[in-house]
Amino acid sequence: MRICIFTPIFPPEIGGPATYSVRLAKLINKGKRHSAFILTLAPEHPKKRFGLEVYSVLRKGSVVERELRLLKSIVEGEKRADVIYGLDVAAIGSQAILAGKLLNKPVVIRYVGDTAWEKAQREGKTKKVLHDFLAQPDANQYLIQIQKLVLNNAKAIIVASKYLKNILVRYYDLPEGKVHVVPNAVEEEAFKIKKARKPEGTVRIVTVARFVPWKRIDNILRAVATAKKKTKLHLKIIGSGPLESELKRLANNLGLNREVTFTGAMSRKATLSEIANSDIFILNSEYEGMAHTILEAMACRTPVIASNIEPNQEVIKGGFSGILVRTGPSNVAELSSAVLRLASNKQLQAKLAKNALGEIKKYTWDRTSKGAISVLERAGEKQ
Repeated sequence: MRICIFTPIFPPEIGGPATYSVRLAKLINKGKRHSAFILTLAPEHPKKRFGLEVYSVLRKGSVVERELRLLKSIVEGEKRADVIYGLDVAAIGSQAILAGKLLNKPVVIRYVGDTAWEKAQREGKTKKVLHDFLAQPDANQYLIQIQKLVLNNAKAIIVASKYLKNILVRYYDLPEGKVHVVPNAVEEEAFKIKKARKPEGTVRIVTVARFVPWKRIDNILRAVATAKKKTKLHLKIIGSGPLESELKRLANNLGLNREVTFTGAMSRKATLSEIANSDIFILNSEYEGMAHTILEAMACRTPVIASNIEPNQEVIKGGFSGILVRTGPSNVAELSSAVLRLASNKQLQAKLAKNALGEIKKYTWDRTSKGAISVLERAGEKQ
């Protein structure tokens, strides 16, 4: 079977679909049973990269010109493929489905998050959590309808968690058998990061996230401001995003200029090093599909404090492989208490790190690639 992996971004661009497309294509080709090539939107034409066959569509010209160029490229790509695997619903899903219909080729779509809800959150048009928003949307209904059209016309859907499957079944009316859970994988390099010897005294905390409302970095800052009254600590915030100025202003207003460092975006290697050499990793999201950063922190043997949303519960056993705290606007006290509990208990830190490492070893690229290939094989079977 020849598989076209259609991704909205590709290295040197940074992001989940870029990394995922390279790793999956290389593993498919390594297996020699099937072959894979890449079709991507790109700021410039990439040459053959990473030993992969890559076709790109330049992002230039008017919207109409781009869409026509994109559709033509997808049709040409699908002529060379038995099945197409689209790595985004909103950005490229509709074009992939249209080309699939024109050529009578099956399309599999990967759903990693809800673009309609995320856009409404970023623009301040909703404060609802995802399931409440989809039950009664108060913005971006047109985008929800586009996503429904894509998802309903795909041959199969791949998601990273049971939570996302339940979202699609309940709010997008998809049959359970059409949605397949294939968990994310943690990169092997995360297990190999060497921990530096930690100086005694200051408790080092790190969080890695986009600066968007649902990550609730504001409450991490408030929790640190409370916890610093009882212990010496320092928080590094790795990432960037639209709320950066607001978060820096909040840190200043809370008197955290000495306790907080905003690093900006960092390379993958540098990010993993920061996680590995911290005492505590925090992810306080109100929403995740499946958080790569939690998987990486567990692989780096850094104790995790995370919000108790369903996708995090699928990865972390509260009190065994991490600490789960209630999420929401008022979770500051519980988050601060968890920080102080871990900061003062080295035995607990060691226990959580050891147990997490045992749990995380099942999140391998071998397992992820086999799961995706199995879904693609079934989609590509002749009816």
